[in-house]
Amino acid sequence: MVMKITGSYIFQDFIKMPEIILEACESHGNYKVLLLGEELKDTDASTIDRFFIGERIAEVLRSKVKLAVVWPPDHMTKLTENVAVNRAAYMRMFVEPKEAKKWLLDKDAREPGELFKK
Repeated sequence: MVMKITGSYIFQDFIKMPEIILEACESHGNYKVLLLGEELKDTDASTIDRFFIGERIAEVLRSKVKLAVVWPPDHMTKLTENVAVNRAAYMRMFVEPKEAKKWLLDKDAREPGELFKK
């Protein structure tokens, strides 16, 4: 499933994204998500914002969803990914949509399990 986000980065909106993603996955029965944010503006999020968003991703999505996030290269860091992955989320961040799609579609031992699907 592809989700595209545009506009400007606002922490209060982004902290809610994991719930929106999970709801979309459950309603579509698809647990692989490509989140395209490369056109976002004002993406120089603070370190604490990145940390809290990573925590929230892990709290809500865990390993239920395989999440590939494409972020503008000027403000790409791996902090959100590291926080989320260290708390059992299954996500990676990319600057190139092609790389994100490849990772998302690759099969590996950590695929979201049938256990989580309705």
